[in-house]
Amino acid sequence: TIRHAPPGRQPVQSYVVARQEDQPASADEKRAKWWEFFREKLRSGRQGYVIAPLVDQAGDEVASVAATFENLSNGELADFRLDVVHGRMSAAEKQTVMDSFRAGQTDVLIATSVVEVGVDVPNATMMTIEDGQRFGLAQLHQLRGRVSRGTQPGFVCVFATTENTTAV
Repeated sequence: TIRHAPPGRQPVQSYVVARQEDQPASADEKRAKWWEFFREKLRSGRQGYVIAPLVDQAGDEVASVAATFENLSNGELADFRLDVVHGRMSAAEKQTVMDSFRAGQTDVLIATSVVEVGVDVPNATMMTIEDGQRFGLAQLHQLRGRVSRGTQPGFVCVFATTENTTAV
């Protein structure tokens, strides 16, 4: 029975930002604040993940790794080193990307849920999850477990789009 976190582990702060059709400005403002916080932590030497549910774009309504990489590398995270990992990559490609991230050569790893288990990067203390409504609770819990694996506190923000206020 595991009753406690490993020694030295800090708590993970989790946030949900639900974009609803009748209040898009509030969610946009919270998104902007999150990205400023994310950049602040990157500048202080931390690393982070950005999770998208799809590898390739399947319409405008769901985030993909490809579109997220494009948007962030030309927008909010243009000043940082970004890389991509997903399940369609070969094992060797994934290993190369993960080794680079673990070594600190990449600031932000944009990924699918392929990182939900078996990934231990103590310096990665932040995670953004796009279209969180597309993941199950168990997946969200596993993804959240990727941050705060060292001595620094972790921060996770789940962005979701929903018409159902009880879903968030």
